[in-house]
Amino acid sequence: MVTQSIRLLKCLVYLAFLMVGITLALGNRAKIDINLFPFPYSISIPLFMVIIGLFLVGSVFGWLSTFLHYRRIQLQNKNQHKKLSALENELAALRLESLNVNG
Repeated sequence: MVTQSIRLLKCLVYLAFLMVGITLALGNRAKIDINLFPFPYSISIPLFMVIIGLFLVGSVFGWLSTFLHYRRIQLQNKNQHKKLSALENELAALRLESLNVNG
């Protein structure tokens, strides 16, 4: 039940973004010139393509930075888990040794 309502909410958010994008595209159809500075080239494209392109580039960089951050956390978690397992084994061995000495 909860996952269905979350899925519906996601669809509504995506639909809202789509409507904003369509409105943006229809409102900004004027062409602009983009000079590729070090090179003697210039391109003329609609403004909405520039805005959408920059949004996509920002989204990719945001996803990549988030992925790398969580990957680093995963690796740290894995290392900590290994250390914890080693310490638990050492503790169990020391308890066994303590029981053998006292018993």
